Amino acid sequence: MITIRGLTKVYNPRRPSERVLSDLDLVIPEREVVSIVGTSGSGKSTLLNIIGGLDRHYDGSVSIDGRDIQQMNDTEISQFRNSKIGFVFQDFNLLPHLTCGENIALPAYFRQGLTRSEIDARVRDVLSRVTIPHKLDQYPDLLSGGERQRVAIARALFNHPKILLCDEPTGSLDSKSSQLILDLFLSLNENEGLTIVLVTHDASVSRRADRIVRLEDGRVVTIEANQRQPVGAPTREPSGAPPAEVADAAAGENDAAA
Repeated sequence: MITIRGLTKVYNPRRPSERVLSDLDLVIPEREVVSIVGTSGSGKSTLLNIIGGLDRHYDGSVSIDGRDIQQMNDTEISQFRNSKIGFVFQDFNLLPHLTCGENIALPAYFRQGLTRSEIDARVRDVLSRVTIPHKLDQYPDLLSGGERQRVAIARALFNHPKILLCDEPTGSLDSKSSQLILDLFLSLNENEGLTIVLVTHDASVSRRADRIVRLEDGRVVTIEANQRQPVGAPTREPSGAPPAEVADAAAGENDAAA
């Protein structure tokens, strides 16, 4: 589903040695749940933006569902992204002046051919899939964090994507809500075959994936096959191991000291 070869990203061309991503190779098969982990500044979000076609200024190749996204023009990449990829963010990115249903229907404005009745039917369908159909006419500010994230996921599902790209999707949630959102992701993967890429600092999140890809200084340093916890399983830190965000903070302090 996702094939990355020799990916190199430099933000400042005057300083080519300061690479955000450096000669990165990664293959993510269809229907896999992959967690991308690493310290702040390791290139996780940049990698996610490139996979999603939001950033196409790089060296190397990135193919999504058999197509090289760097070879597409602006119109083609917009249509491809809108039909193939759903995005889920830490801060939900819901518009407060729109109802949940109106927020979910926003992708329809970038896709021609859907009638009003088809849009309404899709909105109700995806709200049911994320188990909050009764929130259709409510406004985001009246929802809990977990409910708002479910609305954001429903919006990502509106155009029936093949891939979900999730940037810290549980970062703003309490542990119980995080568990429910992760169960929802795994259910979507198991029942609908979605390929899911999760960027996270949270070890309890990464352990729910099929594989854990660790980045350091813009490179893949380890890829760990994982016996992921099933839907409904409790998330716990392994005995004696600090949470990922604590380890990341310690690493950052050591770097600063150095």
